Amino acid sequence: MMDASLRNDLTEAVDGVWSETVRHLPLKTGEPDETRERVVFSAVLRTGAREGADVRPGRADREGAQVMGDGGTLRVDRTAWPELVLRAGDKIVAIGRAGAPAFEILAVDDRHHLRLICQLGDVN
Repeated sequence: MMDASLRNDLTEAVDGVWSETVRHLPLKTGEPDETRERVVFSAVLRTGAREGADVRPGRADREGAQVMGDGGTLRVDRTAWPELVLRAGDKIVAIGRAGAPAFEILAVDDRHHLRLICQLGDVN
């Protein structure tokens, strides 16, 4: 098991290089969720992993393959943002990026004690 201070130093070093500012837009069934606040915070947002694209055969075989891109992942430091509640269906906006692209949270893995890890999909 890794020493807690070493783990914290490593997390801070990674976040210091890779974190960016994002805005959380809480939604419930596609509408704003007024029970949760909109929060601007810093997290590690990795996008553009298109090499893992999912090619789904089926009816699309006759018209060409259907390709779905991977939006990316969001990794949130739980110690920095302990009150943050992220749910599938919420949106994340990368406000520091050109054009402020938005992503939908597809799944939240909260089993890690250091980070919330969200799988993101592209918002059309």
